[in-house]
Amino acid sequence: MPDEINRRHFEVCVLSQIMLELKAGDLYIEGSEKYADYRKQLISWEDYEENLANFCKHVNLPISGTDFVKKTQQEFKQVTSQTDQSFPHNEQVRIENSEVVIGKLKKKKVPPGLKKLEEYIAESLEPINVLDMLANTEYWLNWTRFFGPISGHEECR
Repeated sequence: MPDEINRRHFEVCVLSQIMLELKAGDLYIEGSEKYADYRKQLISWEDYEENLANFCKHVNLPISGTDFVKKTQQEFKQVTSQTDQSFPHNEQVRIENSEVVIGKLKKKKVPPGLKKLEEYIAESLEPINVLDMLANTEYWLNWTRFFGPISGHEECR
């Protein structure tokens, strides 16, 4: 167990994971169905069949499963080829004993006054529970606007 945790980094990690889990449906908030029911956002199979061609056109994807797999494999091959070509110039990654080893990034110099700023922030922060923090940040930033279909093509419906 660590002796000390950077609160800011920890909160970002927790919120990022909460966002990913909520989007994936692996996490839910008890009682949240009072506010919105995710099942109302799902489309029927009839709507799916009717809108599939239009959606695929908008997002530049093939309609058939076979063609989709072929396109995805082709894109992966391009990415792996680019990665392979850039590998000799990559100073952070190397192969040792047939295994990939990812090295640490070189630490940047700490700006003067950073320690003092961090201490000031730590002294000024009041303890707050995660739900209050989520509610407050939503009020200020409206970050839930980023929640929606993973495809991001809500308007195609």
